[in-house]
Amino acid sequence: MFNLNASVLRRFIFSSLCLFICSFSMHSQASSLLTVKPPDVMVTKIEFMRLVENDVFLNITFKVKNTNPSHINIKAI
Repeated sequence: MFNLNASVLRRFIFSSLCLFICSFSMHSQASSLLTVKPPDVMVTKIEFMRLVENDVFLNITFKVKNTNPSHINIKAI
């Protein structure tokens, strides 16, 4: 004989399991998008420009390797 309670319980368990798996996968994707790794920075050249009283002016060139999906839009500091 067909048991209605067992069918409802199976559907509830199946849908709960699907929701848990979907929420876990969305959480792991969101956390990977929110984690920011520091870029690899290397100084390639340092040029002395001028000395004025207590100030030293330098031109420093960096090589930056960004490992994140977002871009760094800094041209000069």
